[in-house]
Amino acid sequence: MGCDGMTLGSKDFAAGLDYLLDLEKKADFPFLSANIRNTEGDLLFKPYEIVRKEDVSLGLIGLTSVFSVDGIQVDPPVDALYSIIDEVADKSDIVVLLFHADDMDVKKIENKNLPIDLVIQSKSRRRSNDGGDKAIPVFQCGERGKYVYKFEFGFDKDNGKIVDVSTSKKTIEALDRQLAGLLRKTSPEVSSDDPEIQKVKDEIAVLKRKKEVAEAVIKNADNYLTFERIEMGKKIADRPDILLIVDAGKAKIAGNGPTKPAVPFSKIQNAKLKPAVPYTTKPPGRN
Repeated sequence: MGCDGMTLGSKDFAAGLDYLLDLEKKADFPFLSANIRNTEGDLLFKPYEIVRKEDVSLGLIGLTSVFSVDGIQVDPPVDALYSIIDEVADKSDIVVLLFHADDMDVKKIENKNLPIDLVIQSKSRRRSNDGGDKAIPVFQCGERGKYVYKFEFGFDKDNGKIVDVSTSKKTIEALDRQLAGLLRKTSPEVSSDDPEIQKVKDEIAVLKRKKEVAEAVIKNADNYLTFERIEMGKKIADRPDILLIVDAGKAKIAGNGPTKPAVPFSKIQNAKLKPAVPYTTKPPGRN
């Protein structure tokens, strides 16, 4: 799939700053952070990257919630964001914030009138079904790399607001399920004079109106954002030996002894260690 940039969080510094900087030199994509500085106050990484996709400019901003590690200082993320957001927006058609964030920091920006089209929040175990109902859509992609989120943007008008239609699509799916259940209660065999049946019909009318509103949001969105969540298949197996290394690393970072194993030890003993099946997918398309 390729990689155009990544943001950094506290666990990326587990082996030390020098090790991380060495990894950055070897990477063929930029490490991004607008609020991680060295002890002299200089940014350690690029705050953002402008990526060109066909004729669209994509602005990627890296940001993280405050954490403490020797040799660095982390600015308050919202202050750092405000200092660069206008500059990035002026250079970009789409602005994506890669945010290794506590939920509280996300809440500080999601209802602000900021020129951000999408927030991808790491440091969260949740898996989003939509971008939420706030002014800025926020997605969490789960943990352990078990899911790939494919975002697509469609454009009809320059400089128009990008509408996250994923919430409306989810609403329509839920309304369709409710309607199907209610419609079964109004079969021709049931008397139409029954007051309970009339109540059901009234509920159906309300749900249909809600569905029309959600469909109108999708229809009227000149510029839109939608997504597909791709679950990595069971053919891509966990490597128990690697998970043991992860557990040991977590214990070392926490400094408080062993953590709960990622897999039961009995499964580790009996596991046949086979390489994971490579997974590929086409890059996101564009309308």
